[in-house]
Amino acid sequence: MHLNGVAIVAVSAWALALSPAVVRGQDAPPKLTIAAGGGIATPFHGDFDFTAPAWEVSVRGSIARHVAVEGFFEQWEHAQGNVLLDQAIQGPGGFLGRVARIEQRTTYRMRTAGVNVLATGGSPRVSFVVGGGIGQLAYDRRSANTTSGCDAGTAQLCRSTENIFSSESFTVQGVAEVDVAVARRVQVFGRYVIVVPVSDPGFGHGSVGGGVRLVLW
Repeated sequence: MHLNGVAIVAVSAWALALSPAVVRGQDAPPKLTIAAGGGIATPFHGDFDFTAPAWEVSVRGSIARHVAVEGFFEQWEHAQGNVLLDQAIQGPGGFLGRVARIEQRTTYRMRTAGVNVLATGGSPRVSFVVGGGIGQLAYDRRSANTTSGCDAGTAQLCRSTENIFSSESFTVQGVAEVDVAVARRVQVFGRYVIVVPVSDPGFGHGSVGGGVRLVLW
C-alpha cells in the first residue's frame, strides 16, 4: 500500500510536468519555501479500519546544494458513530425500562510535528525530495454517549457522558515528494509521509496528498 502511494505521487507529478499548460518555473532551486496541502491518512493499527482526511503545513530551507531542512505539522481526524432507537434496558433484577434514543460518537485525532533532513535533486521545473527525521505526536480519542427519551424507570440514564484517552510519543518519519513549478514562485507537489511512533511502531500511519508550495526566496 505504501509503495502504491509513492507511485501515485510520482506519476501524477510527471504527468503535470509534461503538460504544455505548465509555465516556466524559477531559474534556480528555491532557498526558502512554505507549503500547505491535504490528503488521506491510513493508520497502521488493526483497530483503525478507516482512512481519514489529513492536512499539513511546512517550512523548508535549503542548507546546501542538495540538502534542505524542513519543519512540518500534520493532523488527521476521523469521527464515527451510530444511533440506537427504542432500546430496552436490562438490569440485574430484569427489565428496567426503555430509552427512546441513544447516540454514540467517537472521534480520533492524531497530530504530528517534526523536523526532516531532505536530499533534493532534479531541475528547476521538476524536483524530487526524499528524507526523514524526528518528531512528536499527540493522539486523543473522545467517546461520547447522549441518551434521550427515557421513561421513569430509566430516567437516571438520560444524561450525556464523555470519555477521553490521550497519549504522546516521539516519532521517526520518512518523506518522499515531487515538486512541479507552475509559476516563478509557485509549485504544486505530491507527497507521501510515513510516521512511526518510537514507543509503539504499529500505532503509526502513512499519508498521501498534495498541495501548493510558495517560494519565498
